[in-house]
Amino acid sequence: MSITAIKTGFFLWLANKKISNFFNNTFDVSGVLRGKSKIRMSGKNNLISIKNGKLKNIRIGIDGNDNSIVIEDNVQIGSLEIIVQNSSCNIHIGQNTQIGGAKIVCCEYQDKVIIGKNNLIADDVEFWSCDGHSIYQNGTRINPSKSIFISDNVWIGRNVKILKGVTISPDTVIGMGSLVTSREYPSNVLLAGFPAKIIKEGITWSAERT
Repeated sequence: MSITAIKTGFFLWLANKKISNFFNNTFDVSGVLRGKSKIRMSGKNNLISIKNGKLKNIRIGIDGNDNSIVIEDNVQIGSLEIIVQNSSCNIHIGQNTQIGGAKIVCCEYQDKVIIGKNNLIADDVEFWSCDGHSIYQNGTRINPSKSIFISDNVWIGRNVKILKGVTISPDTVIGMGSLVTSREYPSNVLLAGFPAKIIKEGITWSAERT
């Protein structure tokens, strides 16, 4: 183990909450994980990179190898649970994104949940790139996992569920309590409903109350 790895491990042990399995994995953590934060890892060659930000109540569980979790600079998190139960998965949260409370689940090989920059994500939001279990029809599986892509400048309301195969384009608003199902949605739209559909076009939004 390199001197850098030892220093990083020592920093994590001092500054953050319980983090398991330092060995055979890579940590690049600049920010302090506050509140009820915990990182549990079972596997090897996993990467966790967390830059400086306001980071509370982050719980990460990894069971697998070669996974990557990256949280970029200036991200604000009130509560976040990340569950990875396979290998070669990729979770990325872009700069300046704010998360009130969210869950991200990747449970199949090479799953991805990519969240861009400058996004506003409210409480009780869930991202599922998989169904959790297999469904077969006449011996053929019919519910493979699909990655999720959230672009920049997206506002996701409280209690929204985003399922596998969803791509959200920039400058989109998703209304409270919506269920967003597999498809690519255009930019500058308001989505709402269960399941969600486009109810307004040509919209923009701002975090400031005017």
